[in-house]
Amino acid sequence: MKKIVNSKIITPYRYLEGYDVAYENGKIVKIGKDIANCEEVLDAKGLFVAPGYIDLHIHGGGGFSFIEETEDAVNHAMEEVAKHGVTSVLASHMVPVKKLNDLYQEYMKKADGPEIIGLHAECVDWEYIYGEPMNEGKEIPDYSVERCEQILENITTLKRIGIDPCIRGAAEITRYFVSKGVSVSISHCGPADYGQVMKCVEAGANSATHLYTGMFGFYRDEQTGERFPGLIEDCLLEPDLYAEVIGNGKHLTGPMLDLIYKSKGVSKMYLTTDAAPRKEPFAEGEPMVIPNRLPNRISIKTMAPMDYIVQQTYRCSNIPLLDVIRMATLTPAQMMKINDRKGKIAEGYDADFVFLDKELNVKAVIARGKVCKNLN
Repeated sequence: MKKIVNSKIITPYRYLEGYDVAYENGKIVKIGKDIANCEEVLDAKGLFVAPGYIDLHIHGGGGFSFIEETEDAVNHAMEEVAKHGVTSVLASHMVPVKKLNDLYQEYMKKADGPEIIGLHAECVDWEYIYGEPMNEGKEIPDYSVERCEQILENITTLKRIGIDPCIRGAAEITRYFVSKGVSVSISHCGPADYGQVMKCVEAGANSATHLYTGMFGFYRDEQTGERFPGLIEDCLLEPDLYAEVIGNGKHLTGPMLDLIYKSKGVSKMYLTTDAAPRKEPFAEGEPMVIPNRLPNRISIKTMAPMDYIVQQTYRCSNIPLLDVIRMATLTPAQMMKINDRKGKIAEGYDADFVFLDKELNVKAVIARGKVCKNLN
């Protein structure tokens, strides 16, 4: 049995000082004062110790991608994201890909270290992804339950998928995926009206992918001029929808983060990176979040890791530290229904820890009991 001493624990409901955390076989076994019979003691030297970060929307890290379809790339990507405090990910791609399923399935057999909890596909397929230049002028397709059955037959690691409420059959396929244990998020959608969105919510959709990005706000009836809530407002209004937030200070500035927080609260707002990989190392002071100029629009491209997201959310918003940490740990665990083993520092939970200084820099990382970054 090993134990961590001399830390300020973020559970993340509260702070605990003067307590030890003991773990063995990848699980937390005891939290208390002066825990005895430990073969190894790790002195945290007064650092914060929080649950390991959980990133439900990430495409890679450190120059390695989750979509390169090689075992080496996936292994290196996980090693890199772990250095930034992330101990669990939904490996993300725009669409479900069988070869990725096979890679993730093999990686998921590992009993320790950072964990892939499944595949996250932002959309059903390449045929129609709203807002992408390659799909301009295409007719909105419809998707059958039979087609989705084939996806799940081939891709057993699929745990989350994005659905556009504008497509025909959206509510039906939402209901199907949810019945099979796949979380459905409203994602990359056209100008969906209130009725279309709520049909998907009623069918079981539980989140909105990167709120404000790739979606529309309120709209007006062309005949009467009446205003109705669009997907953005629907997410803020509907208590059952989780808001996925890229809290890097650019996609959403501090006041925007405060707005979402006041609408959704800590239990329905979670942080993600949506990070794309970059092979070249960043020069000191070089921005990780940059404008991405596309035809007729400007998007924001981010390569920022989760530790940067947590820091920026705390720095530029008025959200309390405990809640910021919870948005990167327990709330995403609850969204994916893995909060029986992830997202808390509590007995029986996975031994996932991130050690942070006062500026929220990551100083050490442990994932399921395995040291991923050593404490200096």
